[in-house]
Amino acid sequence: MNKNHFSILFLSIFFICAALAAITCTMPLDIDNFLNDSAVKGIINSTPPDNGGDEYDEIIGSVDPTEELRQALSDYNGDGSRNNETWSLEVGNYDLQVWVDGKTLTLVGKNQDNVVIRGPSDYSTLTSFSVTDSDASGAVSNVIGLININGGNVTLRNLSIEGNTTEFHSKQPALMAAPAALAGIGIVGATVVIENVTVNNIVGINGGTSSGAQRVYGILAAGSSTNLTIRNSTITYFQKNGVHVLANVGNVYFTGNTVTGSAGNFTAAQNGIVLFNGHAQIDNNTFSNFRWDKPDPVAVATAILVWRDSNNIGFFDGTFQDNARSNNTFTNINNLWVTDNPGPLGQAQCHVLYGGLNPD
Repeated sequence: MNKNHFSILFLSIFFICAALAAITCTMPLDIDNFLNDSAVKGIINSTPPDNGGDEYDEIIGSVDPTEELRQALSDYNGDGSRNNETWSLEVGNYDLQVWVDGKTLTLVGKNQDNVVIRGPSDYSTLTSFSVTDSDASGAVSNVIGLININGGNVTLRNLSIEGNTTEFHSKQPALMAAPAALAGIGIVGATVVIENVTVNNIVGINGGTSSGAQRVYGILAAGSSTNLTIRNSTITYFQKNGVHVLANVGNVYFTGNTVTGSAGNFTAAQNGIVLFNGHAQIDNNTFSNFRWDKPDPVAVATAILVWRDSNNIGFFDGTFQDNARSNNTFTNINNLWVTDNPGPLGQAQCHVLYGGLNPD
């Protein structure tokens, strides 16, 4: 290479570097905007690929699903040096109560229909955690879930939670001796993402009154630090409400889900999602079979039931009502929006939302 060629090459490299430096200086990376960009968030929150398990911290259930998960949770919850792990659950039945206590953990099932968390064989062994929260029937002090999430940051993805109806029937009175609530997934004071999850057969006593404090739910969220995202999931065959959100919960994002009631063929007048807080986005869901045609002057069954008081009255503006009506699909539901209908205890006012039709 002669001297002239070297000079031209050097000058070219210099100007390219200068141009790149100028671009870097004039367009610094805004990390907050980057992480909040919808496309980036989609990648971050997407389901991890199955590439043989190299991306998982643990692969559980290849030999004995119940005992392997029990031991893994015991080790993880008890080890202060471990956090922010992702576990893969192999196909199988996991017959235990799952506890996550203040940890960051992602559980990813290999198959949504065939990775099934069923709770222990004897529901009298279910344990609860304490909470200070309330709904229309007063205080709730204990939450009992087949999956219990107590603080932390948890993601459940691509699996099922399946209740044992016989056990719920036989053990419910003892389990609920204190002001308690039973649920497929119980959440207190945590940030939780539930995605591509099926919750089924969370049924207590099929008897008693049609409305009121039948505190058995598909998913229950409580506590002031709770933020809940449920998307692309299926909630069916539950006692009272598919999703029950207590008064102190922060934000709820409920999108792309299918929630199916019993069409009035059950003792309870059921609801799809019930909110006692004032911060929710509900869109692109399918609600079906929430009816109550029996001669009960108190009971109401509907897709979306919102209780209001002075703390969240702003939640009931026309924008929310219109968006919820237009952005969800409703089938076989017989109640419309009811304005200022006093609740049975009188201390709150309940608003019932049915989308698709204008209220009378």
